[in-house]
Amino acid sequence: MDLLNQNPQPTLSPTPNQTPPNKTTTFLFGGLVLLLLSFIIYQQYQIKSLSSRQSSVSTTTDTTPTIASVLPTTAPLLPTPTPDTRILLTPDNIQQYNQPYDQACDVQFNYDPPTTTVTYVDSDKGLSIEIPNNPNWGNDQYRINAYDENLATQKDVIVQFGPIGPFEGCTWTRLDTILFEPAKTIKQTEVSLRSDLGPNTTSSSSLRQITLTNGLTAFEYIDEGIGRIYTIEVVGKKYNYRISLWPKTDDTSKEFALVESIANTIKLID
Repeated sequence: MDLLNQNPQPTLSPTPNQTPPNKTTTFLFGGLVLLLLSFIIYQQYQIKSLSSRQSSVSTTTDTTPTIASVLPTTAPLLPTPTPDTRILLTPDNIQQYNQPYDQACDVQFNYDPPTTTVTYVDSDKGLSIEIPNNPNWGNDQYRINAYDENLATQKDVIVQFGPIGPFEGCTWTRLDTILFEPAKTIKQTEVSLRSDLGPNTTSSSSLRQITLTNGLTAFEYIDEGIGRIYTIEVVGKKYNYRISLWPKTDDTSKEFALVESIANTIKLID
């Protein structure tokens, strides 16, 4: 016991210039280190996140359908038009189906207005003209051409168009026509028409000269020979062209406007 008391252990003491560490400073320094590490980790996270989004956008863009990818590789098949199996009536065969006459008047036909036009061209007659047409003319059993060329005589051809229906004696016929007359001058046409229509008649008094929108001169009148038929005779070069329409209404101005609209489509062919 005495020996221990005689040799005590040395006690450490600060040197004159050394300051003991401050706890507050240590805590601040540690906080700064942690803050710096957190910032570095956050930056790394942001970089990885941005890279991931760019990769996702790139992948999405690459898989977006293009116009070429959605178009069919082959053209789609169009539906096949349904053939019209109705019987075609013509001037050559109409008598075959127009029997017996006592029942022919009871057959119902379509009289709807025209829905389109068909071009008629005859270079020998020197014209082209737009003819009104409706594919539904006829009925469920019969159909007709847009127009028919019918021999009035051995030399003359009448173009018949419009709807078909029963007429006198219950015969089926088309009443709208284009007749080819010998070519005449304007004056000769007027004199010839007044002579044919007769003096002091309703037909003669209705005769008047007009200029069509195609520049051709024409004479229009009401032919009351077998009915009140609205007629225009157009002065041509190779022929004169007489267009006649049976009335669809009781309005004279509308009926003349209709026949004029057809005459306006005439083009002369040399």
